[in-house]
Amino acid sequence: MSIRKGTVVRHRNAAEWGPGVVLGQTGADTDLFFLAGGRRRVRGDALAPTAGRPEERDLLALAASLPEQKWTRAKHHVYVIALADTVRRDAAFRERNAAMQPDLPCYYVGLTGHPPEKRLSQHLRGYKYNRYVKASGPDQARLCPQRYAHFNPLPFEFGEHFEPWLAETLRKRGHGVWQG
Repeated sequence: MSIRKGTVVRHRNAAEWGPGVVLGQTGADTDLFFLAGGRRRVRGDALAPTAGRPEERDLLALAASLPEQKWTRAKHHVYVIALADTVRRDAAFRERNAAMQPDLPCYYVGLTGHPPEKRLSQHLRGYKYNRYVKASGPDQARLCPQRYAHFNPLPFEFGEHFEPWLAETLRKRGHGVWQG
């Protein structure tokens, strides 16, 4: 089954991946980007077209609009760092996260051209750092790959829009989030 590039779809057996968009096809396999499941290659017959929510469609359309070469040569990474619970005492952090739940972790979300491990190290050393990450220190600031690894790598042109979307998604779930 052939599905046109740019079609918004869902996976019939992996609803947790959320809506996705067709990036291209290779034989019976379809290359996709799912908003919750990240980049995947699956058989086209496992997909069903869907409308997607309006706030998701623009981001998915952007993903589909990029040439395949941008995706195959992608080198940017979105990353998520768990922060120390002390960030909740900061007025600016509280103001940006008025609905954060006290029992959920707080995060920093960023985009980098480096591996996430190197970028965390840079934050902690004070190089182009975020103050919440640096203040959390090496004992509490840690990468949370379960929140980001399946999305990477990303083309920069997509990543610069996906980073704030990911931060806002976590915030809507009740996490305190600072986005860089």
